[in-house]
Amino acid sequence: MFLPIEDQLKSGTYLIFDDACGTGGMLTVAEETLAAIGQRRGPQIAARLYGQEINPETYAICKADMLIKGEGENADHIVGGAEWSTLSHDAFPGQEFDFMLANPPYGKSWKKDLEAMGGKDGMRDPRFKVMHAGEELSLVTRSSDGQMLFLVNMASKMNHASALGGRIAEVHNGSSLFTGDAGQGESNIRRWLIENDWLEAIVALPLNLFYNTGIATYVWLLSNRKPAHRKGQVQLIDASQWFKPLRKNLGKKNCELSAQDIERISRTDDLGASASVTQADSRVSAPQRSCRLNTPRRISSSTCSAASVGAAPPRSSTPSSMFNSNANSVRLALETRSRSRSATANLACKVPCLPRGSRFRMFCGQ
Repeated sequence: MFLPIEDQLKSGTYLIFDDACGTGGMLTVAEETLAAIGQRRGPQIAARLYGQEINPETYAICKADMLIKGEGENADHIVGGAEWSTLSHDAFPGQEFDFMLANPPYGKSWKKDLEAMGGKDGMRDPRFKVMHAGEELSLVTRSSDGQMLFLVNMASKMNHASALGGRIAEVHNGSSLFTGDAGQGESNIRRWLIENDWLEAIVALPLNLFYNTGIATYVWLLSNRKPAHRKGQVQLIDASQWFKPLRKNLGKKNCELSAQDIERISRTDDLGASASVTQADSRVSAPQRSCRLNTPRRISSSTCSAASVGAAPPRSSTPSSMFNSNANSVRLALETRSRSRSATANLACKVPCLPRGSRFRMFCGQ
């Protein structure tokens, strides 16, 4: 989240937000990372931490930890308890942040929140009912899984005033890539993010990385200040094989990201600055089509109704992997036609060095 704009950070105070902060571990690491950048590069950087947490126990731990460390101002910005659900009770309405990160709950029902907000038909929260391309777009997902709403909440709070804008890193499971039919909340969220050109990259993480689950997880990286070479593009990074095995399992967790793995992922993300890409229209303009990013699947010419496969650039000592660890570069941009023009969505893509059997397909299906 910080590496692509590290050299652009200037002296000042930056606001960091986690809308499912738990005990505050991710906020603390983000603060430490910013401080390290300041010490290494020179600018005087300060961080103000903000968080919201519904679980009373983990909220209390987070707040107490900051008080013990003497960070009373940060502790004042941690809001939580059973009545402070991020979805139904926004603790920071109108507030904008420079950096946001979260690991929201997966597959957890938010039915009570939905009922408290008036149900799908009565929903009036401006975070989840937005005007987009001249129409009101509902971003309300299934009541059985509200994880994508945490991403929407943070996207609504991106800083639009500063030169760096707002940057987001959020961990999701695979369902966020493809659930929801055309016109439903999940599909509308992906459409909203892609058409606004905020989705910068998706990173596939190793399996069994977390303590209580072995499912596949993905980091979504968003920015409302994409550099010119990234506009209209989504970078896909396969880091599923970049890990360090643990000597002893900790529950389902049997591996971790070493410092070298984290550096490799960061370098791969930063390769976008020099990669040769094909510019394409990223609009998913037909509301009757479902916007999905499916995995695992093959990507081949048969997947795309209109595919442009470019020649491979020279190999680098740092492979740029887009859901294939041997690929130098993959850029995918979405373009759909209306149903009256074509029954098939067009996917314009440039896939240098992409062998058979790639595990990712990105498309707008019916």
